[in-house]
Amino acid sequence: MCQLKVPKEVTVKLIEFCYKHSKKLILTPCRPEKLNIKDKENLKLIDKISIITANKKECKTIFNTDDVLSCVKKYPNKLIVTLGKEGLVYHNGKRFVKMPEIDVDEVIDTTGAGDTLCR
Repeated sequence: MCQLKVPKEVTVKLIEFCYKHSKKLILTPCRPEKLNIKDKENLKLIDKISIITANKKECKTIFNTDDVLSCVKKYPNKLIVTLGKEGLVYHNGKRFVKMPEIDVDEVIDTTGAGDTLCR
């Protein structure tokens, strides 16, 4: 599991290493502008990442669209988008899968929620 908080070249080396050695890699794209698809090299990186867990804002920044469903459909079994109180959505290659939020009594802080999802 990795993030984009470190210099991008470090993350790129990790992505390349994991891909070369057939290791699963989960990316939580904080600093999503580093993965924006306007840079065609990022499209190649996305193809090498096993799973990307993004929130709606990160998804929009990476793919330049508010259409979350088109993004997860384009990247089945790879892109999981968290939707806050609406839970999350991904595409399994055949259909959209939506999972509801986990009900809690009181939300105190959402910092690290995406990382927690990956565990």
